[in-house]
Amino acid sequence: MAAYDEERAKIIASGIEVVPDPDRAFMLTIRRKKDVRKEHQDASDQAIFERAFSEKPNRAYSTKKKILAEGDSWVNIFTDIPGQPDTFVDVIAKKYYVNNIGWPGDTFRETFGAKQYKQPLSAGTFDFFVFSGGGVDFFGGDAMKNFVRPFNEGDGSKDAKTYVKDEFDYFLRGVARDYRTVLRETITWSAPKRTKLVMHGYDYSIPKPGGQYLGRRFEQLGFDTGTRLPREIVKVLVDRFYDALLSVAKGSGGRALVVDFRNTIGRLWHDEIHPNDGGAKKLATQAAKKMGLVL
Repeated sequence: MAAYDEERAKIIASGIEVVPDPDRAFMLTIRRKKDVRKEHQDASDQAIFERAFSEKPNRAYSTKKKILAEGDSWVNIFTDIPGQPDTFVDVIAKKYYVNNIGWPGDTFRETFGAKQYKQPLSAGTFDFFVFSGGGVDFFGGDAMKNFVRPFNEGDGSKDAKTYVKDEFDYFLRGVARDYRTVLRETITWSAPKRTKLVMHGYDYSIPKPGGQYLGRRFEQLGFDTGTRLPREIVKVLVDRFYDALLSVAKGSGGRALVVDFRNTIGRLWHDEIHPNDGGAKKLATQAAKKMGLVL
């Protein structure tokens, strides 16, 4: 980041803060800081305005490959604000041209329904369309109780599959159906450019005691987050989500790719569901490899 951009980021951070929403996974809210002197708040507002309307700096990209990214906080987590980690898309954007229109906290249905990706896809200039969606719909918040049974309904079973409701399979069928629609849209709207749809799942998040996204939700359902069972339930959910994505890619003639992020982040987590900068670099390596890019 250029010195000017670093200074502007500090000014922006002096007046606003990024606050996770404990009731909605992957949701982040920008709000004004309390008790900030007026001159600092005015400077922050001006810096935000300049950032929004400034053109991207000229940069010598390694190739002419271009990427469009849309979706949740795994592609956009307000990285420009100090204290926020990179996403894997941010890492790739340091070497390749990326138009990132994602917004943290958007559900799959919100992103799919708004179709803000139609206009950029129709320009016919992007080689890859990274669509990140689904995690908000089943990780954390009220979504957890929609798909996971309370511990007392499992008769003490240690088999994680016992606690996953049939509703999750219904949800995944809907996700697969809608991703197939996104694939058709990608093929149609990007023509004659043969833009490839790039889908991804998530890594195996680790519920922590009292964790705002996962741990607290499992505890409300009666699980002990000090045991492995909540982790194993997360693993079942994530694996089945990948199965849905792979079913979309199958038979697409190579127009749909699935990046497998499982067992990639390790201990490099920023919080329960987002990677830190080191984790983002590892994810970026996986994604770049799948797209045939070199970081």
